[in-house]
Amino acid sequence: MSGTCTSGFLHVAGCYRVMIAPNSGVSVAVTGPACGPTAMVEPLSVLIQGNIQVTNTLVNASKMCYHIQVVNPTSRDVWLKS
Repeated sequence: MSGTCTSGFLHVAGCYRVMIAPNSGVSVAVTGPACGPTAMVEPLSVLIQGNIQVTNTLVNASKMCYHIQVVNPTSRDVWLKS
């Protein structure tokens, strides 16, 4: 790693909504900056839509699309918009 820290937001990739079932986790395709061979995606310190949680995920960030792990700890479906 180069030691350079890149900060920014990720966006759900594709043109379809993504459903996260209650009390489960899924891998979600996202777009973000291409910032090197690997990067650590970390959760925000604020609530995200539907109270979902992003887990720490090490990604191949040499391209602008990668997959992250998202958990829905609630008892209802959560839909993410692309």
